[in-house]
Amino acid sequence: MSRFILLTCMAFLSAFVGISWALRGFPTYSFSPIGELRPTLTATFGDESSKAHARKIWEAEHTTMSDKDPKLDAVRMDALQAGTAYAMSPCDDTMKANLIAATTAYARGYAEIYGCPNPAMGMFCSEKKRDQANAAYSTPLDARVKAALAEAFEQKGVVKEDFPADIRPTVLAFAGPGLWSDPSPVCLPRQQATASRIWFVVWAVVIWQIAAWAFAPEPETRPPVPINSPGYGTNERYSVDGRVRQRESAIATLERPYGARCTGEGRKQFISGLDEYYYQRQNQMERYPETFGKPGADYIATQWSTGEDRRIERLTQEAYAQGYFTLADLNSVARKMVETLVRNERVTAKACG
Repeated sequence: MSRFILLTCMAFLSAFVGISWALRGFPTYSFSPIGELRPTLTATFGDESSKAHARKIWEAEHTTMSDKDPKLDAVRMDALQAGTAYAMSPCDDTMKANLIAATTAYARGYAEIYGCPNPAMGMFCSEKKRDQANAAYSTPLDARVKAALAEAFEQKGVVKEDFPADIRPTVLAFAGPGLWSDPSPVCLPRQQATASRIWFVVWAVVIWQIAAWAFAPEPETRPPVPINSPGYGTNERYSVDGRVRQRESAIATLERPYGARCTGEGRKQFISGLDEYYYQRQNQMERYPETFGKPGADYIATQWSTGEDRRIERLTQEAYAQGYFTLADLNSVARKMVETLVRNERVTAKACG
């Protein structure tokens, strides 16, 4: 009898520990090549340097300011969009391919400026070019790109071998800890689902053994699955903040002076601003129902129905009718939503014709 009680306690303890670990998402601890970050700013109360530093942080988090290099801006926006999309849908093969391609292009841009064949042997390369490369990749827009890539690679599913061998060291500099430590070709949601199934089987076997030893007592009923899902995940607060920034950026884009919309850098920023807003909006409108079902569809539809969104829609319709852009100017994802939005609009002018 004492042996039975001991085995029963051990079995329940093992099941409890395993299931608790599964519910927390199977956290692990691993070594990261990045050491502890320590503050480097020294300022006193009222010092202008502290205000400048705060302004720089605000710009990095809320704007898409860059060095106005058209080629680099295109690469930056591709990496930003690909990283954000993969973080939301890490098990989608298309999103994975887009992330690998965009990250590779972003890293190659840095490597071209640096001009160092082997960054690991940087002591033998030009310090001047290294500083130029670091400066070029230190704009507020680059800060957003690096944050998006780091969040994307935290979702696993991508390994170093997915990138060309010559660019891997540079990719690692922008990928964040998700690609440095414990990389896996299996995306995080599938890892968790697989591990959950394994632990469920183990738990079930243990319980079956106990039931057999205890003359098959009636099993405990599992608690019912909640019917009313909120329609979003645990990191939704970050997505809410992201939508606020995307609206601000879109309104700023659509309120640009008319003369700055048709040529040169102004034209590129105008189209890029429309692309980013409608890409993120369309992507979320598709992904939330896939992930959370009808509650997700209802939730995300409400999120993209604010007064500011209606204002952006109206300004977009006016810009389309006046000929400041065509559907062919937009990427395929953004085009889906804009095409529906301007379906009943008649083009009355060719402002950029």
